[in-house]
Amino acid sequence: MACLFVFCAIMVSGTCLDAKTPESVESQKKAVVAVSVDDRYGRRIVSGSGFIVDREGIVATSCNLITKFLASQENTMAVELADGTSLPMKQLLSNDCLNGLVLITIQGRELPTVTLAKGYKPKEGEEVVVMGRTSRGNATSSEGRIKSVRKRDDIFQVTVPVTPAGDGSPVFNRKGEVIGLSTLIHGKKEAQHVVFPSRYVSKEFALYGDLAKELSVLPPVEPLKKREEPPPPLPGARLPDKAEQEFLRGVSYEKSGMYDEAIAAYARALGINANYGDVYLNLGLVYYRLGKYSKAVDAYKNALRINPANPSVYNKLGAAYVILGEYPLALDAFKQSITIDPKNSDTHFNLGVAFILAGDKNGALEQYIVLKELDTHQAEKLLNLIP
Repeated sequence: MACLFVFCAIMVSGTCLDAKTPESVESQKKAVVAVSVDDRYGRRIVSGSGFIVDREGIVATSCNLITKFLASQENTMAVELADGTSLPMKQLLSNDCLNGLVLITIQGRELPTVTLAKGYKPKEGEEVVVMGRTSRGNATSSEGRIKSVRKRDDIFQVTVPVTPAGDGSPVFNRKGEVIGLSTLIHGKKEAQHVVFPSRYVSKEFALYGDLAKELSVLPPVEPLKKREEPPPPLPGARLPDKAEQEFLRGVSYEKSGMYDEAIAAYARALGINANYGDVYLNLGLVYYRLGKYSKAVDAYKNALRINPANPSVYNKLGAAYVILGEYPLALDAFKQSITIDPKNSDTHFNLGVAFILAGDKNGALEQYIVLKELDTHQAEKLLNLIP
């Protein structure tokens, strides 16, 4: 891709000018987020920036971060909001990186959003502000100008260099509109800093925004937080066996949001009884809420090994595969669920959405036809999502 950018000149440094940042830009600072990818041991692989484009939790960020996330199924991705809240990625909406950017979702409501410019045409010499956020929660802003524009597609460069932490940062004009997403294009010799116009973000949002709001297989993800220890069992209550004791302890921890403690309790239960199906099911849900989707897949597979006739678990397995971008495996899981429970309209709807994400319009239309007999409302919802 580097050959596409031979028109670019050498960048000059931008200057941090927080005091001079226009109020129209400053007021949108809370919509700028930090995005990070960790390995299976929680070690940071890469971090960058992004920005919220929909108040229900759709975030635009750089393709470079998704490339690192997809390098291993053990990797996890999280988004840190301006108030320090960290949320795991809920769903990867677009992972083909056609325009240097991707959309991901997090669990949220009434989140602050940026204002995307409409019908924007970049002009050389125009003043801009590049705003990012570090993984420590600090917002940064630098002022500069547009220094070059490629006429055929309006991809442009600015005089503000991008740092690794700023990869995925929004670029604002003086009106406070996001006019592009700043990213690094890695060539054979060196990386080049370019800005993809905001219309690419709008295009991705138009394609995938409705899908993000309609996909119903994913359980809610809440901010991770510590609460009080669960209460002891009531006097005189039936004493369960040791495996069940640990399972119930894990359930209590899970309900209290104490996910690390829940995982430890579930592990102890499995150490006593390796074929405890409910433990694997709950373990999968906890791993999902922690953003450890590959571990959730393993847990759901074990639950199905013990009880292969549970359509709900196949649905959850399909959801985890959707997040990982493993659409063929997601399709297989949803189809297995339908084989067991062929009249479940939710599963047919989810299968239709998975077909859309996989680029199979005909498969989605087949599910629409089935849904017309099962649930006309869901049938219409699916039809509206088919491009």
